[in-house]
Amino acid sequence: MAVYIVGDIHGCFDELSVLLNRAGFRKDCDQLMTTGDIVGRGPKSLDTIKFIRDIGAVSVLGNHDLNAIACAMGLRKAKPSDRLDELLSAPDHAELIDWLRRRPVMYRLAGKDAVLVHAGVSPSWSVAEAESRARELEEVLRSDKIGWLLSNMYYDEPDLWDPSSTGIKRLRYIVSAFTRMRMCYADERLDFLSKYTPEDSAGTGLIPWYDLSLKPAETVYFGHWAALQGKSDKKWAVALDTGCVWGGKLTILNLDNCQKSAVKAFSTYKPISKKQ
Repeated sequence: MAVYIVGDIHGCFDELSVLLNRAGFRKDCDQLMTTGDIVGRGPKSLDTIKFIRDIGAVSVLGNHDLNAIACAMGLRKAKPSDRLDELLSAPDHAELIDWLRRRPVMYRLAGKDAVLVHAGVSPSWSVAEAESRARELEEVLRSDKIGWLLSNMYYDEPDLWDPSSTGIKRLRYIVSAFTRMRMCYADERLDFLSKYTPEDSAGTGLIPWYDLSLKPAETVYFGHWAALQGKSDKKWAVALDTGCVWGGKLTILNLDNCQKSAVKAFSTYKPISKKQ
């Protein structure tokens, strides 16, 4: 059995299908994992979520996945740029959304010193601490408190981890670290604005989250940061989002041989503007 990790799919189901075929993925015996954001922005979120669910793939929760859950629960209004209409109007949408909210926030790869997350691991945490924080968040997402959490989630504070914090402030930071984080300040405060490369942020005082973290024993596989184009300056921090939904590529990694494969975004749909 081979194990594959694919970067942020964002409903780009046609590209995913071609990529899996090119990579030699066998759904009857291989394991597929994703870095999250399987839905939203792209043209075929419904096809994507059904496929990921039906083959038993491991998918961690991303910010666009959480947005889809909030929209399905009536806690947010879906934007046209979210492209969630087909998913949210599907006869089995409630079942699909319930499946989505029960996905892990952080996943440890069996038999490997590696973890899978959407955005990264907060530089304020060890990997073991991050796992504990992930379990906290997952417990709430799978409970009747999910509405309370999602209704109070969309704020840019707190931006610094306080281990003594409780309630919504604690959970809000955990959500931000796992699903929104890219750049941080030297004091480990999260930045919520920059989406571009570390080079583009030169002179701003911003530092990639993985440059602030001590090298862990585990490899961290992550997505979310399309501008990196699958590159980071730390061998233990493996970036896999290469911006398919923005007109870039969809990338997959075969963990058995460490080989990456990619397929360019198709021209059958117009990529969503980054300003939307």
